Amino acid sequence: MPQFPFKSYCWAVGTTSFRTVDFNVRIERQLDLLDKYYRGLCRWIITRQRLIISSLNQ
Repeated sequence: MPQFPFKSYCWAVGTTSFRTVDFNVRIERQLDLLDKYYRGLCRWIITRQRLIISSLNQ
């Protein structure tokens, strides 16, 4: 998975502020989970397609 540089900053809306120090770690973790899910889903689809094709050929 490619690494993206991230610069920490702070923003505020009204009286609510949010520090992004941990935000980049959370985003990277979510992207990693999505990548693992997508790869697993692709493997599952390919496996199912092969099973269907082999059962149709019999």
